Amino acid sequence: MATETPIVKLVSRNSIPIDYVLNRLQEITVLRILDILGTL
Repeated sequence: MATETPIVKLVSRNSIPIDYVLNRLQEITVLRILDILGTL
């Protein structure tokens, strides 16, 4: 489930968009949940 998108274009040198942070957190959370469910 690896998604590689040209995120570098969206991220400026001085600040990271909050949308990017939220999307990353959501991705990590979903993957962790799937990992936990996979072990049950």
